[in-house]
Amino acid sequence: MTERLRTVPAADVPARYAAVSGDASGLHLDEAAAREAGLPGVILHGLYTFGLAVRAASADVDDDPRRIRSVRAQFRAPGVPGAEMVVDVEPDPADPAARIIHVRQDGADLLRNAVLTVEP
Repeated sequence: MTERLRTVPAADVPARYAAVSGDASGLHLDEAAAREAGLPGVILHGLYTFGLAVRAASADVDDDPRRIRSVRAQFRAPGVPGAEMVVDVEPDPADPAARIIHVRQDGADLLRNAVLTVEP
């Protein structure tokens, strides 16, 4: 199984995600606060990026999400709205139940060591 998901998060995604997640940090909602922190502007919530990774890696288990045994990832770089995000999922040659996930935006890897494992 090799999957690819492409999406361009809309400018309002950080605000919408903040409303449902309860994370109203200025990094996600305020351009000036984000730039003051050294960011290029508002950034996406990390869990939004993680959610895209899980969605792509579990595309074939949507009929039974209980088959997902584990998911892990480390955040490497923030994503931004308005730029294409590409999620690639490939089988792990060392473990047939595992899928290796890569999330990229503008050439940068947003996650590292991202793996989803499923029940056969």
